Amino acid sequence: MTRGIPALGVAVLCLSGLPACGGGGEGTDTSVAQDPGVAPDTDGARDVIGDGLGACPLAGTWKGPVPGGPFAGQTLTYALQAGGATSGAMGTASVLGTWEWISGVLTVADTSSTPASVACPAGQAGTYSVAFSADCTQATFTATDEPCEGRKVVLDGFVGVLQG
Repeated sequence: MTRGIPALGVAVLCLSGLPACGGGGEGTDTSVAQDPGVAPDTDGARDVIGDGLGACPLAGTWKGPVPGGPFAGQTLTYALQAGGATSGAMGTASVLGTWEWISGVLTVADTSSTPASVACPAGQAGTYSVAFSADCTQATFTATDEPCEGRKVVLDGFVGVLQG
């Protein structure tokens, strides 16, 4: 759910039930306690909030060219699903994984891929910051701690356009 709370350029995601998001645990309200002008979240969806200029969704499908390395210029489609799953596709290769957003940090990890050799090793998570364009239609992913070189070469500097 996107709220009428502004975006910084770096999104903040409220995970359902987290005390920092106004929730006390499983099945509780996830309203954002730090902004009394926001209506309580009753749908249990992950939310993106910001700083006073608008709200940008992080969950969605982002598409754009790989910024560098051996795959530079190839089109990457990277989906961050509301349930915490990811899927990435480039050419005939695809990678499935997980994501979470905590305290302004996007953490991603691979779970499987086709071909199998494309995925990063199990348990090897990478962290990224995400900056949005003013109209929320573009997101730039920047590696902050990424031990998997294969994922880093594809995602670090990736500018995705939100697909409708």
